[in-house]
This record gives sequence, structure tokens and C-alpha cells, in this order.
Amino acid sequence: MLALVVFAALLALLILAALTDLRERRLPNWQTASAAALYPLYLMVAPVPTAWLSAVGLALVVGAVGVLLFSRELIGGGDVKLIAAMSLWAGLDHFATFALVTSLTGGIMSVAVLWFQRWSPRIQVHLAGLGLAAASARPDATATDGAAGPAPAPVTLPYGIAIAAGGVAVVIELMKL
Repeated sequence: MLALVVFAALLALLILAALTDLRERRLPNWQTASAAALYPLYLMVAPVPTAWLSAVGLALVVGAVGVLLFSRELIGGGDVKLIAAMSLWAGLDHFATFALVTSLTGGIMSVAVLWFQRWSPRIQVHLAGLGLAAASARPDATATDGAAGPAPAPVTLPYGIAIAAGGVAVVIELMKL
């Protein structure tokens, strides 16, 4: 019963992290630290013994790789911390599930953002033509005729959503034990 309370707290943190990252494009330290801090509580109430030492080692390795990616500005710092915290929870037994769900969710989000970025100007033109969008929403003619216009602003991806999805998959796997 106590394990369910810990799982519920972790799920609440993951949902909050996903929403925060979507809204603010950042993951506060207290959220990632809380996710990691719940793990020792889980170890105390887990119905099945867990290989915690290998989980700590995995989280350290994942964190080190994340710091390298962060130093090259390929991933956000909050993402690194949340991935490391969830790697701790996943351990070696569930890391493949975590990585797969996180990667697939992130890939789907990336495709959706690219699709939106590509088609949004044209959709806005059509909506404006139907009277469903403000006339000021119309892009200039170069954006609609396929000619190269100004470079689009870089789009950030709230990857905390994908990490949270992977974390939810890990919780589901752990609850099956």
C-alpha cells in the first residue's frame, strides 16, 4: 500500500514536470530532486528487492552523458537531471522500456513540431481566407508561394514531456512486480 503512495507521488511529479516544461520550457530543480528523493522511499516499501546499486551506477552514467550533451547545448539541464532521476527508478531492468518510450514520444513530438512549423503559415492563410483568423495573421506572399523567406526562429522542444512519458512507463512496469 505504501508503494502505491510513492508511485502516486512520482506520477504527480512527472505530470507536473511535463506541464511545467510545456508552459515554461524549464524543469525546476525541486521537481527533479523530488523525483530522485522518492527512490529511497520506494526501496524501503518495495514489495520486491531492487538492485539499487546498479540503478545508482546507471543514473550516474546517464547523468554524465547528459552533462556532456548539455555542455554542447544539445539538451537542457533540467532534462538531464530528470533523465538521470528516472534512470535511477528504471534501473537496468527497466531502462530499455524507459529509453524506448522516451525516444518514441520525443520523436513523435519532433515530427509534430516540424509539421506545424512547415504548414502553419499556409494554414493561417486559409483560416484568414475563411474569416476564422485575423487578417494580420497572414504571412507575406513569399511564405505562401514556396520561395525562401527569412529563416524561422529556432523551436525548442519541451522534452520533459517525453521523459515523463518514459517515467510513467517505468512506474507501470514497477507496479506489475
